[in-house]
Amino acid sequence: MKHIVFFSGGIGSFGVAYRLVFDYKIPREDIILLFTDTKMEDEGLYRFLDDATKFLGTPLTYIADGRTLGEYSFDVRFLGIAG
Repeated sequence: MKHIVFFSGGIGSFGVAYRLVFDYKIPREDIILLFTDTKMEDEGLYRFLDDATKFLGTPLTYIADGRTLGEYSFDVRFLGIAG
């Protein structure tokens, strides 16, 4: 069974991944750490994601369509986040 963790770079998602690896002993190949990149994140987040996935021994899967939230909002004509 695959376990997908929406890995935001916050303490909550890291805690879930940590428990899967170290407490529940889920095989690392059965864990998917999924990061949805907004292209507006602080550089420190990307550094944390890299360090955390090395520590956990589980690769990071990330998805993005290349637009920032502001660009997406403009494209779909949604008045929301500027950027």
